[in-house]
Amino acid sequence: MPLRRLIDRYTGELCVAACAGQAPPDWVLDALHCLPCDMARGKGKVADRRAVDLVEAAVLKNRVGEVFGGLVINTDAEDNRPKEGTVHLADPALMGRITSGAELDLGASVQAKLTRADPLFTGKNKILFNTV
Repeated sequence: MPLRRLIDRYTGELCVAACAGQAPPDWVLDALHCLPCDMARGKGKVADRRAVDLVEAAVLKNRVGEVFGGLVINTDAEDNRPKEGTVHLADPALMGRITSGAELDLGASVQAKLTRADPLFTGKNKILFNTV
C-alpha cells in the first residue's frame, strides 16, 4: 500500500475496529497523538519517495552507462553547489540526482549518463546521473 497519505493507514484501522465493534489496536491509539506532527513533517511522503527510489533503481540497475535526455528541475545553487541538482527524465519517467562539470541551469535540457542505479545503496541517492 503506498504511503501517499499516512493518515489513511490509521483511519482505516480505526474504521475496521469500529465496524467490528472492537477497540482499535494499541499501536494505532499510541500513534494518534504524534500523527499531526508526523504528517506536518511529511513522513508519509518521505517513505513513499524512498519506496519509489528503490523500485526505480532496481529497474535501471542493468542500464548503468546509458545516456538519457532530461530536464534539470532543481539545482543546489542555493546551497552553493550549482553543479548538482535533480534531473527529470521522460522515458523512463523518473527523477534522479545529477552532477555536472559546469553549472546546471534550471529548466535546461541535458544529456544524462546513468552512473549509479543501486537499490542496495544505503545513501540518499540510489540513482545518479552525470551530464555528458
